[in-house]
Amino acid sequence: MSWKNLHKIELGRFAEAIAKAEFQKAGWEVFATDVDVRGVDFLVRNKKTREIREVQVKSTTKSGVLMRKRGSTAESRYVAVVHFHDDGWPDFYMIPPKAWRKETPFFR
Repeated sequence: MSWKNLHKIELGRFAEAIAKAEFQKAGWEVFATDVDVRGVDFLVRNKKTREIREVQVKSTTKSGVLMRKRGSTAESRYVAVVHFHDDGWPDFYMIPPKAWRKETPFFR
């Protein structure tokens, strides 16, 4: 399947569904938000520790994605990146909040 033929809204919805499924597989409970407020697409809660985190989902069809920190990144926010490529199922990356604390070649 060529993901590049989808509209960016469709791609974003697929990415959110994939991200929610991946968090559930990792043992988190998923809670939908009624509206996308402050970049929060949904909330997750760890079943064991009961910690609650905000999740922002980003989707891309390009390789070599460089993300830049904009404003203040909440200490409780994960960024879920779904990379769509034509070689099959999309790749999923869960970036924890601590990744933004120090500038690296990947996170600025």
